[in-house]
Amino acid sequence: MKRLAWLLLFASSAAFGQTHVTQPFHYFFDEANAALPTVNHYELKVDLGTPLNIGLPTGTASTIAGQTTFSVLADPALSTGSHSFLVRACTTTSGTVGCADSPFLAFVLDPTAPPAPTNLRVQ
Repeated sequence: MKRLAWLLLFASSAAFGQTHVTQPFHYFFDEANAALPTVNHYELKVDLGTPLNIGLPTGTASTIAGQTTFSVLADPALSTGSHSFLVRACTTTSGTVGCADSPFLAFVLDPTAPPAPTNLRVQ
């Protein structure tokens, strides 16, 4: 199975080199188009929790050639603070389900959005 590509796309801040998000936000991930016919379902694992079967979400064209982008709304009850997530692409071969994990991606859930940058200049 091709390795699952992942992206976390939402409003972010470069503070401390970490991605900061506020509610509501989505988990976004990309999968190679060639691998799509073999995927039975996807699973989302947040922090050290149990992977949650998210089925086969509707995909859209990716900005990456040969990829499809999927989006899953985050749990609105997720607590403020540091978190991580991964996506698992699961296939079925001869009745056996096997899953391939993406790398974990860390992010910080803030209670309020970071302030907009000010005094930006292009010279």
